[in-house]
Amino acid sequence: VELQVQILQQSPRILSQHLSIESRLRPTVDFLIKLYGKGMLYEAVRRNTDLLLVRGVGFTNKYDEDQSKTIDKYLQEEVGMNDAGIKKLKNSHPTLFQLSLESKIKPSLAFICSILGHSSASPLDDKMRKRIVKIVSNHPALLQLDIENNLKPTVSHIRQSCHLSATELASVIAANPGVMGLSVETNLKP
Repeated sequence: VELQVQILQQSPRILSQHLSIESRLRPTVDFLIKLYGKGMLYEAVRRNTDLLLVRGVGFTNKYDEDQSKTIDKYLQEEVGMNDAGIKKLKNSHPTLFQLSLESKIKPSLAFICSILGHSSASPLDDKMRKRIVKIVSNHPALLQLDIENNLKPTVSHIRQSCHLSATELASVIAANPGVMGLSVETNLKP
């Protein structure tokens, strides 16, 4: 009862969802429970009641546990990420595990690998795996960006404006992968 009062006091907007409990609130709660467990969710909501108002990929649709396990398996087996790294990603970027593996995660990682000089025809070697694990761990939002509208224009702008060769670009991206998430118009153009 205390938590319910706190939710209503701190997030009165939740009352506007009374007509969409089944389509918005319940899927959000179900997703968060499956991701974190009831105990952690209770604590998180107690700290930030607006968590129940979050919408987006994974929150508005039923949580697809099979999809999440598929992404887990791919990150573990193909990329080389360990269980602790995957758990950290689930805590910091839960919506990543609701993306399509085939149309979003794999293409994004393939693009990043190609920038780093890896051919998509060959499997990742240990050095490349370590680089990719580091990038995914520290910059997971890059996997959520659109390749054509975000990543490619940014990488192209960096390469052209700095007059970098492919090797030099790979070094810049390996050292500072977060630059791929910058907006050309807002962050990179003078």
